[in-house]
Amino acid sequence: MVNSKWFGDDKKKLCLDRQNKAKNSHVPLSVCSRIGTPQTKKYISIYEPTVSYYSRLGRVMVTYDTKKNSWHCPCARTKRSCPHKYVAKWHLFQTHRELFRKVRSTEEGKHLSTATEDKDSNDEAELGSQLYPPKDIQKLKDITMYIYKYKKLPAVLPEHLRLPSMEKEYPRHLIPEELMCQHCPGNVPLSDPVLITQKAKILTNLCIVQDVSTYCKSCHQCGAQYRYQEWKDGLHNFNDHVLLSLPLCLTIRNMLQVHTAVSRVIEYLELTTGQRFPSADTVLQGYLHFEAVFQGACLS
Repeated sequence: MVNSKWFGDDKKKLCLDRQNKAKNSHVPLSVCSRIGTPQTKKYISIYEPTVSYYSRLGRVMVTYDTKKNSWHCPCARTKRSCPHKYVAKWHLFQTHRELFRKVRSTEEGKHLSTATEDKDSNDEAELGSQLYPPKDIQKLKDITMYIYKYKKLPAVLPEHLRLPSMEKEYPRHLIPEELMCQHCPGNVPLSDPVLITQKAKILTNLCIVQDVSTYCKSCHQCGAQYRYQEWKDGLHNFNDHVLLSLPLCLTIRNMLQVHTAVSRVIEYLELTTGQRFPSADTVLQGYLHFEAVFQGACLS
């Protein structure tokens, strides 16, 4: 693989080190699963000496999609490579040499023209750009129904989540709390968090929190996708780019009940905070999204 420039000497050393560790532990370094797998995907079980949430049994399952020319490992982001992927490539290079004909399947680079270089390329970057939000209508429905079923806000919110506070600090990295797939039987671990944006905004009664990072996760087995939707943090995620604090949602509700338009609420907030808010329509849609997952009675 080094001679063919699929990866360099440093990756070769990494793979050999992993092989020695597996030998010392008297376990196979890599095993290809052939039971119940689609023809377009290869599943390779890789030895992992360190126990983690993705390797509780000392193994990590790496997936190679021959159709999309992409790799997945639960220990790494979609666009990143890792030791498990390198070992899996080494395994397939020996058992399925026909898969390594022209271009490399790697994770991180900008152009396929770098395929002969020892870098990470963008086949998974393209997959990552389509990963979330999905374009498939059924997958969008599945995400929506999961939020509606499992992420509803309670009819009565705790007081510390209802009232605005200058001392309130919101998390800057918003990651789905799920660790295991909620659709697959058994304990199927989700992928590591995949970054959606670093420029999300949290709208509050007192300010706009800028440069917030939002993430999603996915299940390599069924393809289910999960986004951040944790009301216990005092937040409502509208579209992963705009989030509303719960006190702001309740303020908008109260203002609508006294016949004050959302546009006037936004005008008031901009005058008070000195910051420019998203359009009134965007804020209104975010608020209506909040009401859609609220267990209380709908507004009349």
